[in-house]
Amino acid sequence: MPDQKVLVVDDDDEFLRSATEILTERGYEVVTANNPTQARKELEHGDADLAILDVRIGVDRKDITGLILARTLAPAMPKVVVTANPTLELVKAFDEIDSEKGVAELRLVGKGEGLTAVLAAVEGALSATTSKRLFWRFERTTLGITCLLLALGFGILATSTSNVRWLLATVTLVIFAVFFVGKS
Repeated sequence: MPDQKVLVVDDDDEFLRSATEILTERGYEVVTANNPTQARKELEHGDADLAILDVRIGVDRKDITGLILARTLAPAMPKVVVTANPTLELVKAFDEIDSEKGVAELRLVGKGEGLTAVLAAVEGALSATTSKRLFWRFERTTLGITCLLLALGFGILATSTSNVRWLLATVTLVIFAVFFVGKS
């Protein structure tokens, strides 16, 4: 998927290097961050199409900075969360974030599964996000066309009956149609 930008956040330089290499080979533009401050800055900038976040960015074993960033910054951006130590507690915290409304596509991958699994999660998350966007664009277009057809029918009624209410309904439906089609 060329022309897509992926932000990779991890304090493990070897993972950053390997992930950058495999993603670049696949045609992605890659930006890296190796600490929470850099990650926050890149996420707030918001020009990446997807972020790969390590759950623990730092030396503290209880650190869940990656999950906090996934929850709070750039909620519309799909994310792949990676961890070297998947635990039941971590999976529960991840599921809680994933079930929240307004959070984009979110995937959890153990680093032990390898970079192939990370790459598959990246491609799956980007594909799912693209599918959702296309679906909503299609839905808005369908609503717009339906409004136009109804406006046509009400317009015919308005002219044949000289009823102002039908005319107002026609104008309202045309406005809705322009709104829905304009958004798609």
